[in-house]
Amino acid sequence: MGGASIGWGASALIGPWTPEKDFWHPFLTGPPAAGLFALVGAVIAYFAAGKASQVARDTGAREAWWSRAGWAIEMARADAVADRLLGIRALGVLIDSVARKTEK
Repeated sequence: MGGASIGWGASALIGPWTPEKDFWHPFLTGPPAAGLFALVGAVIAYFAAGKASQVARDTGAREAWWSRAGWAIEMARADAVADRLLGIRALGVLIDSVARKTEK
């Protein structure tokens, strides 16, 4: 209700909006508007590419972590005691790295 009364009051003061043929029609249908739309499209593409790049970096880091975790698990299951200790220590480091990331 409040928005309708504000709109009615603004239209009573200003009048209905119509594009003036001398300026607005050529502006909105010509090269200036095309340039603005191209600029808006470029800004949208820039931010979309930035987001895609961030997702790719995160996916690569996650895959590398799982590769290291698989190696550490295999070492922790080894027959040699030294290899088992190395695997367990590596798992501890990997778990600490995840804990530090979640604290941020």
